Amino acid sequence: MKIVLFLHGLTGGGAEHVTALWASGFSKRGHEVTIIVRNNYECDVCYSIPSDVQIKALKKKGNYSISRIVYRILQIRHIIKEVKPDAIITVMHPCGLYAYLATIGLKIPIFNTEHNAFERPGEAKWTRFEIFNKFYVNKLFKGVTVLTQADKDLIENRLNNVT
Repeated sequence: MKIVLFLHGLTGGGAEHVTALWASGFSKRGHEVTIIVRNNYECDVCYSIPSDVQIKALKKKGNYSISRIVYRILQIRHIIKEVKPDAIITVMHPCGLYAYLATIGLKIPIFNTEHNAFERPGEAKWTRFEIFNKFYVNKLFKGVTVLTQADKDLIENRLNNVT
């Protein structure tokens, strides 16, 4: 099976560490793994990635603008068409949305992984962006993984694709 893992970078952090572990585990099981990093930090990988795992970094173009976003989406689509994965696993936002837009019409299942809790204390209010990503964008994916059973219990009535 060909698997693409897509995240912002591999320069540090828990989600990045998990991605490196997935890449290693999938590779050891005989899967062909490609990691796409949104930020061009492929030289700054701080986790052990097997040599048979390809890392493809998106090129930067301009500052934050619509043209930069479109350029990224087109780069992702080009890589995905080149790799021809059987599945894509995205790590955190906005990678999931980028992957979704890049694969329109390609019929490749996307699984988004949430690495921030849904369960929050009352004083930790959601931003509009977080609400949009967690409760609307996540409906686009074949599956969404969450951190805890409490998170799953909290949102499974709003998302029917949660593990």
